[in-house]
Amino acid sequence: MPSKRTFAVVASIAAFLGTTPLPADEASLQSEVDELKKVVAELKQELRAVSNLSAIQGSKIVEQETKLAETQAQQAIQVRDTFKTAGNEPVTASDLESVREQQNDQLDRRLRVRNGVGVVLTGSSIVRYTDSATGSRGFTIPSATFGFTGALRSDPAEEGDVRYGLSLNYAGATNTTRLQDAFVNVGVKSLQKKELEPAYTLGFQLGQQAVFFGNDNVGGEELRPTITGAAYLSAFNTRDIGLVASGGINWKYDSAATSDQSFVPTIAYTFAAFNGNGVGATNVQDDNDGKAYLGKLVYTPFNKYNSFFQGLKVGASRLQWTSGTGAAAIDRELNGVQFEWLKLPLLITAEYVWGKDDPVGTGATVDKDEFLATVFWRPGKLPDFEPLVRFERFNTNKNLAENGRRDITTVGFNYYFWQKDPIVRRTYDTVKTERVIKVQANYRFIEDETLAATAPNPNQLVTQVVLAF
Repeated sequence: MPSKRTFAVVASIAAFLGTTPLPADEASLQSEVDELKKVVAELKQELRAVSNLSAIQGSKIVEQETKLAETQAQQAIQVRDTFKTAGNEPVTASDLESVREQQNDQLDRRLRVRNGVGVVLTGSSIVRYTDSATGSRGFTIPSATFGFTGALRSDPAEEGDVRYGLSLNYAGATNTTRLQDAFVNVGVKSLQKKELEPAYTLGFQLGQQAVFFGNDNVGGEELRPTITGAAYLSAFNTRDIGLVASGGINWKYDSAATSDQSFVPTIAYTFAAFNGNGVGATNVQDDNDGKAYLGKLVYTPFNKYNSFFQGLKVGASRLQWTSGTGAAAIDRELNGVQFEWLKLPLLITAEYVWGKDDPVGTGATVDKDEFLATVFWRPGKLPDFEPLVRFERFNTNKNLAENGRRDITTVGFNYYFWQKDPIVRRTYDTVKTERVIKVQANYRFIEDETLAATAPNPNQLVTQVVLAF
C-alpha cells in the first residue's frame, strides 16, 4: 500500500494545481516550477520505495501512482506552458514531457528486470596461483566465462515463462574457447506471482547445459565452496546436449531459502536424457546409440522457522550412460546420496557416490566410490569470511591394492570482499547470478596410494581470485 508520505505528496500536487491565478513575473514562475520539480523528485523517491514490494503489488502501485502523477502534472503544464518570460526560453510542455519520459523509462526498466524480461549479462573470471612439490608452480587463468540470459515474454505469469541462455568459456588448460551453454527453457507451470505455493512446478530445458549430478557440479564459480571440485566429476561429462525436465512438488515458504526465492519445494526433481559423450571439438555428434539418463530427487522435510532442522536437505542422484562403440564400449553408472544442513553458524554438507565401469567386451569391471564432507563456519546468514574444512576419500578402483585410495583434506577459507545484491544461500542454491569478488585459499593434504613410495609429496597450496557477475 502507498505510504502516508505518498498521499501527502499527491495532495500537495493537487493543492498546487488548485491555484488558478497565473504567476505575475518570471521569479514567481521559476519558483513554482522549482516547487513542482521538488514534488516530482519526492514522488519518485516514494515510487522507488514502493518498487521494493513484491512484483504484483509493486507493479500495480507504481502504475497507479505514475498515472495519477502524470495526470496532475499534465494539468499543471497546461496552465503554465503558455507563459513566456522576457530574456529566457519558455518552460514548455515538451520540456517536462521529456523529463517524465526519462522517469517512466527508469521505472519500466526496473519492472522489466523484476519480471525477468530483457537480457542479463553473466560471466566469471579466475586468476589462480598454485604451489606444488610436483613442480607445478605459478599463475594461471583456468577459466573465464561470458554470456547472457533472458526471457522472451513480458508477463511470465500470464503467458508462460520462456527463457534462454548462451555463454562461451575459455579453458586455460587447453588454451581454447568453446560454447558452454546454449539452451531454451520453457516453464509449463512456473513459480510466479499468481501462485506462490503451487502444488507443483514443471519446466523443460533443451540444449547444451550442465549435467546436474550430485552437488559439486551445480553451482557456478561464485558459489563453488572449494577451488578443486570433487574427484567423481572426472568420471562423467559435466556438460552435455540433451533435454531436462525439472520442477518441484508441494512448494512452501522457507525463511532459510535463498533471498530471491523464499519458497522451496518439499521435493525437487530432475530427469534428463543426454547424448552421453559430452561437448567439445571432438564430441560434436553422438558416437553411439546409447544415451545418458539422469535422475535426481531432493527432499526438504522442514520449512518452519522454529524447527530445529530447518535448512536440512537430503537427496539422491543416478546417472548411467555408455561410452565408446563396438567391443570398446563401456557401460557406466554413478549413484549418489547427498546431505546438507544450514544450522548457523555451521553449514554442513556430505555426499557419498559409488559407481562402476563395465566393459561390453573383455576386461574387468571397475568399482569405485567416494565420500566427501565439508564444514563451513558462517556467523551470519550472508557469507563474508568463511573458513572451511573438507575431507575427501576417493577409491579409484577397488581391484587395486588399498582400493587405489586417495585421501584429500582441504583447509582454507572463502573471503567475499565485495558483493552486489548478495544471496542468502546454502551452498549451491541460486536463481540469479551473484555479483561478487571472492578470494579463496586452500591447502590440500594429499595421501595417494596409487603413487610410488619415492614420489614427491603431492600436497598443494592453491589460491585464486574469482570475479563473477
